[in-house]
Amino acid sequence: MTVDAALDGLLDPAPAAAMRSPRAVSFVLLAFSLLSWVLGEVVMAPVMMPFLLGLWLGYVASFFLFAAWYYRVSRVFNTPWQAYREALSPLVWTLAPLYLMFPTALLAVHAGVAGALIYEIVKAGVILAVVSRLTLVFRELNRWPAWAALCLTLSPLVMALAGCVVLLVFGGLGVIGLFVAALQS
Repeated sequence: MTVDAALDGLLDPAPAAAMRSPRAVSFVLLAFSLLSWVLGEVVMAPVMMPFLLGLWLGYVASFFLFAAWYYRVSRVFNTPWQAYREALSPLVWTLAPLYLMFPTALLAVHAGVAGALIYEIVKAGVILAVVSRLTLVFRELNRWPAWAALCLTLSPLVMALAGCVVLLVFGGLGVIGLFVAALQS
């Protein structure tokens, strides 16, 4: 296998083999792609080393929560989706670009601030690649238009941002209430 063939397999947005790969392969891909991301973060910020296992378990749990979210939202709209466990394989395949994070961190760690900047730029590109691949997988699985698949892909982010706004509003109201109570006494 040449380097070009390996990169084509890694960067191909929706390979046909991903839609029907064995479950064991999917779980190995999930475990090691997320491990590569966690190791990249730990290499760039060594102070996070004691939290390595916790970070990895958090990323794995987040993946399964997001997969359950996508599955449920797709079911609400009566999409003819396959079973949840059959849908995991294409969803896991979208995480393949995360393999680039650990090697990038190893190359960038010794370059100081410039290396950190390069790592963050590569991380942003990899995250965009994962979002793009998720959108393509949802288009394929749900048979939705591209805009609907992108909305489904970004919906957890929108929900998290809405939660942050609500938290800030109520936190701000609490601080204002404490300030007013302090002024009245």
